[in-house]
Amino acid sequence: VYRRGIFLQMCEQIHSNAGGDAPQVVRQAVIHRDLQPPGTPGVVRRDAGVRIGKIRGLHWLPVQVDLRRMRLQLPKGQQEGAGYLLRRGAHGCQRRRVHLTQHGPQQTARTEYEIPYHADIIARFNGLDKEASGRTSGNGFYYLMGDIARLSSAMLSYARDFMIDKGFTYCIPPFMIRSDVVTGVMSFDEMDAMMYKIEGEDLYLIGTSEHSMIGKFKDQIVKEEELPITMTSYSPCFRKEVGAHGIEERGIYRVHQFEKQEMVVLCKPEEAMEWYDKMWSYTVELFRSLDIPVRTLECCSGDLADLKVKSCDVEAWSPRQQKYFEVGSCSTLGDAQARRLGIRAKGENGNYYVSTLNNTVLASTRAVIAFIENNYNEDGSINIPEALRPYMGGKDIIIPKK
Repeated sequence: VYRRGIFLQMCEQIHSNAGGDAPQVVRQAVIHRDLQPPGTPGVVRRDAGVRIGKIRGLHWLPVQVDLRRMRLQLPKGQQEGAGYLLRRGAHGCQRRRVHLTQHGPQQTARTEYEIPYHADIIARFNGLDKEASGRTSGNGFYYLMGDIARLSSAMLSYARDFMIDKGFTYCIPPFMIRSDVVTGVMSFDEMDAMMYKIEGEDLYLIGTSEHSMIGKFKDQIVKEEELPITMTSYSPCFRKEVGAHGIEERGIYRVHQFEKQEMVVLCKPEEAMEWYDKMWSYTVELFRSLDIPVRTLECCSGDLADLKVKSCDVEAWSPRQQKYFEVGSCSTLGDAQARRLGIRAKGENGNYYVSTLNNTVLASTRAVIAFIENNYNEDGSINIPEALRPYMGGKDIIIPKK
């Protein structure tokens, strides 16, 4: 980070001397092999008019550098007290994730009888058809049907009303966004691994409604008295899921398309951590109201994406696997997104960048898995908790077809 930062400073000064303007591209820059730590005696190249650090093996070569892209690649500083990277060994990073809190008892009583794989449970309700979706769309897609489809929609509707009752404004955003919004809300690595691009258009399918919800305020100056802005949004989500995990063949745990209820907050910088704690606690409260035990895990610094200041995962208990699995993530990004997108607030002492936060209220497929496993009965039926019954036509239980 230090080397990249110093190189960026040198490029900016060269560019400034050249009198250039956006797009910020430098055609003459320094390529070097080794920079000394800050505070060491410097040398000056008079012909460039740039003070640079003490450099070994200095070379001047014609290059092109996109300064905006380099700025966007600089990681965001992390919140004090965040989880930390244990050590870097010969085989890469060994990371520790800090167990924060467990909420609700693990359903060990349910393990007295076998809990099948979620795809097998759903199949007994005639609720999943991946063979047909394979014909229409390929691997990573699915048809939900009958009581299971109704259950998925009911959970999302319940999550929407739950957040409205918390004082959040409900919003349905655009499901496609332009590239300048994509680069404003996420890192280039995340963009390459997640986003689907529309061929021939400057449009991307959103991976989460956070993207278009934060983009809503691009290049805007909001009044300080309007903060905090608290919103909850529904959208389908589309993800390439590039990486080691891959796409699940049989079930619906990791797929290319799902639905999600999200929460997004824009606030004053000094209020960000207070909202961070509120937001993940709302997700915990919602899952507990559905009789799903959960825990929160703080992400260590080595696992944080470049823009995140602090982040934690909400994980649901799987009585089938006797372990927790991720069902949501809460993050505060400081002013990283606001700086990229030009989102400021007008205060008494001038304009300043707001802080942005996002959190999963409920993501359909993984929440359905957690719900099914934790409310599954030995005869194959699934209990419907009281909070969800108004969204399921008053049913307190659903019975399998097979």
